[in-house]
Amino acid sequence: MTGAWPERKLGDLVRLTSGQSPSAFRFRGTGTPYFKVDQLGKSSKYLSHRETPYLSLGLPLVPAGSILIAKRGGAIALNRVRMLSEPGFMDTNVMALTPGDEIEPEFLYYWLLYRGLWDIADVTSVPQINNKHINPLSIALPSLPEQRRIAEALQSVDGQSDGLESVIAKKRAITQGMMQELLTGRTRLPGFSGGWEARKFSELVGIRSGQVDPRLPAYKHLPLIAPDHIESGTGRLLDVRTAEQQGAISGKYLVYPGDIIYSKIRPNLRKVYMAEFPALCSADMYPLKPRPGMDGRFIVSTLLGRDFTEFAVGVSMRSGIPKINRTELAGFELAVPPMDEQRQIGKALANVDALIASLERRLESTRAIKQGMMQELLTGRTRLVAAEASA
Repeated sequence: MTGAWPERKLGDLVRLTSGQSPSAFRFRGTGTPYFKVDQLGKSSKYLSHRETPYLSLGLPLVPAGSILIAKRGGAIALNRVRMLSEPGFMDTNVMALTPGDEIEPEFLYYWLLYRGLWDIADVTSVPQINNKHINPLSIALPSLPEQRRIAEALQSVDGQSDGLESVIAKKRAITQGMMQELLTGRTRLPGFSGGWEARKFSELVGIRSGQVDPRLPAYKHLPLIAPDHIESGTGRLLDVRTAEQQGAISGKYLVYPGDIIYSKIRPNLRKVYMAEFPALCSADMYPLKPRPGMDGRFIVSTLLGRDFTEFAVGVSMRSGIPKINRTELAGFELAVPPMDEQRQIGKALANVDALIASLERRLESTRAIKQGMMQELLTGRTRLVAAEASA
């Protein structure tokens, strides 16, 4: 298949509609959805969320098949693109692009996703996009049959991603239930019986004290771990950079392999990591050293578990920034099994986490494949042959 695609102005191919705010909301258990800009951050391609529908009379109804984009916000917000699977209303921070007869909605969705919109926004205190930015955008437009083939190819990859996301969500839910059962002793692993001993958290770990200067030669080349470097709720490290690379100047805690780093601010985020190498951690975190007879992975699982999180959130609400102090952390009470059972519980939960991590790597790989396909197919560098032509 040869021949360049003709260039068209996007404004000639779509109808643009800006959202409006109704004079009054009437909340209903069912009704026409009223979409807000934060819903454009959902993982699903299609917007069809009836959790908080509103009956908003007098607003222009946006037809199904329209593509919604955020009109205001930062780079992430302005690159959000979602499709409507059903008619709906939208607020003032959202704009709808309703395709005409010459462009397929699915093709337009993928093109906008690939094109991105941040670079065309007015750079003000609140960057924004409106009709003047969308109308002149130039799009290379293949024929409708080729548009459909491109959209179908990308939809197939999306289907794989959606399937993996669903499996990951189910595995996470199962893990949370499994963690709750094993950490409370309601479910015992094969071969274990007998009672658990009631202990205070201070009997399980020591909280390291004393800070070091991250600018000194002995410390500046060590990795510096802060709450932002740890994934919420999983115990995984997301970023590894040295204190020098991060320009650290204030005092930090020294961390040893096997120590557990716990973020004391916003405990609802469940930021926990067991160190595998010497490091520094920020003063917003506690470096915890497991005491003899305690398994580090069991402690990590405890800190990620529901009972501890509910306790930590409860005691941290006394200040403007939720934070658990040393005394509160040390005073948490729990039942603790013998060391062998601790190890097996920690191992069992770690195995499930490793399975989820493997699925997440597959998901990232699938997303990377999709990105490459969009680059090839939406620019015409790779052309898809019609089924009848290839027969």
